[in-house]
Amino acid sequence: FEGIETISRSQETAFPSQLRNKRSLVQGVGQTERVNARVEEVCPQCGENEMTFYTMQMRSADEGQTVFYKCVKCGHGFS
Repeated sequence: FEGIETISRSQETAFPSQLRNKRSLVQGVGQTERVNARVEEVCPQCGENEMTFYTMQMRSADEGQTVFYKCVKCGHGFS
């Protein structure tokens, strides 16, 4: 068999992996389009009385979600 070149190829699905499946689920979350809710909250930068917000779980499940605000007028954002 010396001198014979062998090329092997496999698809990603050929070797199932629980870790790979979890990774694809997490990556899939960012691909969805997010629609932010509106709330009456005063912007600390410009004083506008309306902001958009969304929440995201940043730490473990037993801790609260983080709320991200963004001003509809000046675009100032904070959490």
